[in-house]
Formats: sequence, structure tokens, C-alpha cells
Amino acid sequence: MITIRILKLEDVKNIAVLHQMAFDNFFLTSLGNNFLNKFYSSIIKSSEGIAIGAFDENDEIVGFAIGAKIKKGFYKALLKNNFISLSLCASKSLIIRPTNISRLIKTFLTNETSNDNFLSYATLLSICVSPEKKGQKIGKFLLEAFETEIMEYSSGITLTTDRLNNDYVNNFYISNNYTLADQFNQGKREMNFYIKKLK
Repeated sequence: MITIRILKLEDVKNIAVLHQMAFDNFFLTSLGNNFLNKFYSSIIKSSEGIAIGAFDENDEIVGFAIGAKIKKGFYKALLKNNFISLSLCASKSLIIRPTNISRLIKTFLTNETSNDNFLSYATLLSICVSPEKKGQKIGKFLLEAFETEIMEYSSGITLTTDRLNNDYVNNFYISNNYTLADQFNQGKREMNFYIKKLK
């Protein structure tokens, strides 16, 4: 049986582990476990953050959906308030490859400004399910719970995901009534920008 509940700071360690399992080859994953711990704890501590987890019968986290009540200014504030600590947590990766600093900033700010017609909407920053639990509709449960939680704060949700070699994820959002509103480049990555009106 899957239980959905709001995530707390004590869940961050397990969130980071799950992120690494689900997003093995992603840029943020390459910045290391300490970075992911700091990144997700910063969102959970933010008054504008929303973090929902799915837990199995052993109370182990098997999925999460994390985002912000409003897209406008969220990443900028996150960087402003946590840039030094985030950079220190990713220091090994940044020293080896200094261009990752600009890439990190660009990744955050491009997500925030990709389509200014929807800056008042909430944004889904990350959703994932344990690879061992795929096919159990956990992603759908998490998305529905995130939407329910966000309705108090916003009339809609935005999200971005890779356009290429990502059919499963794109089809998942489309099947849950998200509309492709725009496409843009994030460095070399071609991205899809989806929206869903909630009310």
C-alpha cells in the first residue's frame, strides 16, 4: 500500500538517494550527494516550496514530487539565499569543471524565465519514482497529490522536461492533461514546456 504525505527535512537524505537512482545521468546528479541534500532541503525549508512523498508499507520513500507555489522568482531566491552553500556542496564537481558554475546558474534561471506568460503559475521542479516501483501508478498518485496541494496557491502548474529521447515522460504528462505550451533550449538540451490549468 502506498501512502502520500508532505515531506520533511528528515526525509532529505532518502530523497537524494532516490534522485540519484532515478536520474543517474542528469546534470544535478553529477554535482554530488551533498549538493542534492542541500538543494532539496533548501526547497523544503522555503515558505514557497511544496514537497510530497510516496512511501511504501515499510515507510520507505519510493517517489516524490517537489516544486514551488509560484514560478516567478523562486529559483532566483533559492540561488540568492543558498548560492555559497550549494556551491560548497558541489565544490568537487565545480573545481574539476568550472563551467558547471555557469551551467548551474543557467539551468536554474532558464527554467524560471522560459515562458513569462505563466510566471504566476506554480511549478513542478522534480518528480520521480523508484525504478523498482515503476508501473504501479505512483507517479500519477504523486502528480494528483501535488496538484491538489497547489490549488490553494495557484490556478495552474508549469513544468519542463527534455524533448528528445524522453517519450515515456512526455507521454506521461500529456496523459495527465498537461498541454505543450512552448519549446526552448537549455544550453544543448532541447526542452518541452508544459502547463496545466487547475481552475
